[in-house]
Amino acid sequence: YGNQIFLTIDLNIQYFSRKLAEKAYLEHDADSVMILVMDADNGDFLSWVSMPDYNPNTFGLASSIEKNNLPVTYAYEPGSVFKVFSLASEMEIGGISPNSHFYCKGYYEHRVSPDEVIRINDLSVHGDVSIADIIKYSCDTGAAYASDTVSKEDFYNKLNSFGFNSRTGLAFVGETVGILQKPEYWSGRSKPTIAIGQEISVSAVQMITAATVLTNQGTLLEPHIIKKIVSPEGKLIKDFKRESVRHVIKPEIAKAMLLMMETATEPGGTARRTAIEGLRISAKTGTAQKIDPNSGRYSGSSFVASTLAIFPTDDPKLIVYIVIDTPKGDEFYGGRIVTPIIKELTEELVRYLDIPMESENVIKHSGIIKLTASDKFLPGDYLPDLTGLSKREILPLIALPGISVTIDGEGWVVRQDPAPGTPISEGMTISLELE
Repeated sequence: YGNQIFLTIDLNIQYFSRKLAEKAYLEHDADSVMILVMDADNGDFLSWVSMPDYNPNTFGLASSIEKNNLPVTYAYEPGSVFKVFSLASEMEIGGISPNSHFYCKGYYEHRVSPDEVIRINDLSVHGDVSIADIIKYSCDTGAAYASDTVSKEDFYNKLNSFGFNSRTGLAFVGETVGILQKPEYWSGRSKPTIAIGQEISVSAVQMITAATVLTNQGTLLEPHIIKKIVSPEGKLIKDFKRESVRHVIKPEIAKAMLLMMETATEPGGTARRTAIEGLRISAKTGTAQKIDPNSGRYSGSSFVASTLAIFPTDDPKLIVYIVIDTPKGDEFYGGRIVTPIIKELTEELVRYLDIPMESENVIKHSGIIKLTASDKFLPGDYLPDLTGLSKREILPLIALPGISVTIDGEGWVVRQDPAPGTPISEGMTISLELE
């Protein structure tokens, strides 16, 4: 019959995710929607949803687009969600710290030669910004200036250590490595552009897997969608357990980044629509312009909207990553159309997995309960009243030396002979009737 493959997918979480993906796909008339949920402790995928999809019962009728396993095959520019990894990289290299500040006057400007000045425009004038402010307001200017503090070689190498520019190793064909050019091919604007999530392409599985660095004290985990493989005879062939890949950043940097991402869910933050009272959530939104295939330039109407969420902040249990590719309509920002989906899915997950909220009282115990038997269950000098006791509860009586006990029936004692209070003596016979 062949081997059995057991997946890490949780059918309930898969159902929650698919329901929301279908809704978003239709509501925004998107090219595609991806929703991934991962166990933050071990890298197991709990849901894997990609729209459009197909019915496996009619595989031959599905189009090539419907059969495309987008989370591993589709490479796209991630936009501002990538700031989480670029800023963490720069902190690990030593170019910036959580106390660093930059000034945003609405654009980044850098002279690379006497004849060339690079300018990257921002959506707003943010003024003086800390690293947390860059995350909270998604400040492109601050993120670009932060990239100037490290060399392009160090920046490239650290982004590689997060798993970008390489395959995750999942058991799927056609997995993309994305695109991250070697530093020798970078232009003068490559470093600040990559820092804000453009001029780099990634896959959805690379993004959510990279987030395990933040939830595991700076260590990258191997992602899994297969839990175990079992032979037809029931023998365990392979068990996929938690597997560390490499250490990427210091534990204190991972913790600091989660706290910074939490500020994005506060009032004024780009991820404020993910906020749930009583639950600490760390999140980062993203909106990336797509390349217009006709002009070769960034499009003014095609975008990739996304949001990465990790919760609870202080003890991460789950990582959620949602991508809406080319939404149609007036709204296309990740902070507007993806964050409400994150919130709705999170509310489902919190209820389903019993993740404690700060407003709830949680009582913990060892799971061991000690029961003290009542005296009436234990024979002494006189025969006790045995009425209502189970067969198991009269075992101490049967164990007495020199006593014969006969039992008729099953269930609980309804009659006994001799009567309660009769002195127990050696050689006596006790008859019990059970129903």
